[in-house]
Amino acid sequence: MFGRGAPKFNTMHKKASPKCCSIKKNGASRRAYWNPGLEKGLVEILLDHNNDFYRGQNGWPSEAWNRVVRLFHEKFPHASFTNLQIQEKEKELKREYNMLKEARKQSGASWDDRLGMIQAEPTVWDNIIVSIPKIWKFQTKPFPLFDALGQLHDGHTAEGSMNFTSLEATPSDPSITQNCDDGHIPPHKKEATMDKVDKYLELRAKQVEAEVAVQARAAAEADDFSIKKCMSREHHRRTL
Repeated sequence: MFGRGAPKFNTMHKKASPKCCSIKKNGASRRAYWNPGLEKGLVEILLDHNNDFYRGQNGWPSEAWNRVVRLFHEKFPHASFTNLQIQEKEKELKREYNMLKEARKQSGASWDDRLGMIQAEPTVWDNIIVSIPKIWKFQTKPFPLFDALGQLHDGHTAEGSMNFTSLEATPSDPSITQNCDDGHIPPHKKEATMDKVDKYLELRAKQVEAEVAVQARAAAEADDFSIKKCMSREHHRRTL
């Protein structure tokens, strides 16, 4: 069981549509459907439990996972995911984070913080995909949780630059060393990271709205042109 005084990390989140997290039955297996809002919510909860009180060197024990799953369902009551499905999503996000982390090191690749995407020339992407085949989808797909997952996992890898487990913060970032005596990530660091995710999701929503509006105008103009063209042909036919 867990004692009192466990750290709390309250971050605003966008509610996810029930359609995006429904579970469909396919024979004996069931597939979980996730969207960015659900993934962000899960990472927020995991960050809240990314300390020595809940997490050991080998990850979160079953008691901690039960708590994470319970809090996730409280946050998203329409998401009927099992413990295993939520744990598998955490593993998937970790794999994707590690892929992108490695890809960012490739010569000629850069990272766009605003879009949450790798920027590279096609030839550079070809080389990256040769080295990391499964990363091909991130040529066009953003990954706004990169920084948050860095906070979550880098402290539990040998290469991490922010080792929150051992509390060995890098001197170049003094904010990491503040209020870390109890093994907790400073709340303002987590809030800043998740705020970046919120801004990205808001930006993407506006971009989608703009794209839909442009497509609608183009379709309307095409219809108007077709009507005028038909009327012109009819007029020309009648005058012959």
